[in-house]
Amino acid sequence: MTKVKNITDGPKIINATPIAILQGGEEQDDLTVSDAELASASKTGWFEIDGKVDPLDHDANGKKGGARFPGLTGKTKAELLEIAAAEGVADVSEETTVEDIKSAIELKREEAAKA
Repeated sequence: MTKVKNITDGPKIINATPIAILQGGEEQDDLTVSDAELASASKTGWFEIDGKVDPLDHDANGKKGGARFPGLTGKTKAELLEIAAAEGVADVSEETTVEDIKSAIELKREEAAKA
């Protein structure tokens, strides 16, 4: 059995037995998934499979970085701080609230999109 968690903000489908439609942040731990489907699902960057995902591997290539921004929903403060540091967000620290860290990351992303 495989545990799969949707790490995005929206619903995603994984071809498993039983078929699973996982809402953002939802996980299911009793899925039977083929090796090919696990490989395909891993490459999307949408799922955490058996608890393994690097929050800074944005394009699911096994390396930190990449073009796709990670979702912020369901992330711990430590994960958000790591994302903020990787994306060059200034003025956040352990004392910053989770919501303020998310806001700072989103603002940085909006500024980068305008540039």
